[in-house]
Order: sequence, then structure tokens, then C-alpha cells
Amino acid sequence: MDSVTQAPLLERIAASPLNYWATLVTDLVVAMTFAGLGAKGYHGSPAGAMALVLAGIVGWPLLEYALHRWLLHGRWSKAFRKEHARHHGDPQAVAGTPWLASASLALAIWFVLTAVMSGPGAALVMAGVYAGYIYFVVVHYLQHYHSQWMERWWFYGNQMHFHERHHDLPHSHFGITTSIWDRVFGTFDVELPSRFLEHDEVVVERPGS
Repeated sequence: MDSVTQAPLLERIAASPLNYWATLVTDLVVAMTFAGLGAKGYHGSPAGAMALVLAGIVGWPLLEYALHRWLLHGRWSKAFRKEHARHHGDPQAVAGTPWLASASLALAIWFVLTAVMSGPGAALVMAGVYAGYIYFVVVHYLQHYHSQWMERWWFYGNQMHFHERHHDLPHSHFGITTSIWDRVFGTFDVELPSRFLEHDEVVVERPGS
């Protein structure tokens, strides 16, 4: 048996091409559902609705950074960390979020937001967050499979270079779509883990370890 066949169920699911595409389709459906519910139920002005969507889009890069650094490289979940290590070990291998994981997280965030705003308003924010997430999925895919397209554009070429640095130095460059939060949290292009990073489990585990 190969290492994928012997891996735990969660890792086998994440390594499946069917999971990768099923998750993408599900995320698109959930994103459109949030947008539809928000548009139908929100009673504020169109400008207010757009502001909520924009807030979600702007908020996505911070969530992206936090999930990448503290979930995929941290101590929140060994299963997610080990699956992400497989991506580091073989950047061309299929590695996706287990089916319904991103949708479940989105629903949890929506539920928390309803404590401070209406359900439709929270749905509009989540539509923006999902727009940022789907943008991230596309950018990350292109970085690994169509790098020649990314190099044609200054911004995307720079971000691809930073992501390549992350694969060499896994304690730095956690932002995929932007490097702004790496600069804020001191993880931009660092050669060695800083004192601030000593409490983070950032050393990539090899698959099967």
C-alpha cells in the first residue's frame, strides 16, 4: 500500500481529486446562498449592503493569514497540519480542504456575527468573505499550476515569489493573496523564527510523521 492509502480517513479525503472539486462546487453554492439570503432579507440601503459585502472581502486576508498560520502550521489541529505538510512535501499534489469543512466554518462565523447584526446582514458579510476565499483558491491554484501566468503581472509575480519563500521558510509568508498581515505580525521574509514565533509550531511535519 502507498502512504495515501494507509493515511487516516481525513487525510485520504483531503487528498482526493473528487473532494477538491466537490468542495469548490459546494463553496460556490454556499457563497451564492449567503448572497441570495442577504440580498433578499436585508432592509437597509444598497450602500449599506455593499459596505457589508466589502467588509467581508477586506476581512478575508486576516482570516486567511490566521487559518494558514495557526491552523495549518499551528496546534489547533494535527490532522489539518499534517495534510498541509503533504502540500509542502509535494506542492503539485492534490490537497484540498475536506468537504464541508470550509462551509461549516463559514456557518459558524455567520452564527457568531448574528449576535451583533441581523441574519441577512451577516449573510452579506459572509458573501464577501466567501468572495475573498474563492479568490484565494484561484490565486493559490495558479501559483502552483500556472506560474507563467502569474509572472506576467507585477503584483501576482511578487505574491508568487513570497509564496515560494513560504515553502522554503514555513515560518514566514503565511499570506497568499496579500502580504500585509505578514508585515503586521512580523512574519514577512524572516530567515529564522523570531522570539514571537517560538510558541508557534511552524516546523513542517513530513507526511506520515
